Amino acid sequence: MLTQKFFELAEGTFRFLVDEHQFRGPTREIDEKASLAKVKYAGKYLLIECLFDRRELHVDCKVSRVIDGRETKDYAVDPYGHLVRTDLPNLFRKRGIRDRLFRDVASLEVEQRIQVTLEDFAQMLRKHGRDILNDSPTVFASA
Repeated sequence: MLTQKFFELAEGTFRFLVDEHQFRGPTREIDEKASLAKVKYAGKYLLIECLFDRRELHVDCKVSRVIDGRETKDYAVDPYGHLVRTDLPNLFRKRGIRDRLFRDVASLEVEQRIQVTLEDFAQMLRKHGRDILNDSPTVFASA
């Protein structure tokens, strides 16, 4: 089953968040309504979530604010217009990163695409997301 495989691959690929940084997790979640499987890692100020759209067979990785010890309930911006959740590529593009962030996965089988894409997201964090890995409360200050 692809959902179980996604959980295993995401947890293995992002294990460094727990082993090398101060994140807790992983926690697994399935949103049946949105057809999403999620693997989440929580810090004091930030939440990193790996997402698998089970209909579209698409993988994403987002970072969001943790407010008063809880994951933000806002999808992207809060009622005041402040960004509180975004996907990693958009965040890094806004920061001026122009590197190629993803490898070509078009010719790969679904499980391989999931693995490679998760590895690409982990590499993005390691290369461009030092403040995210440090669980900085200022990640969204300039976003």
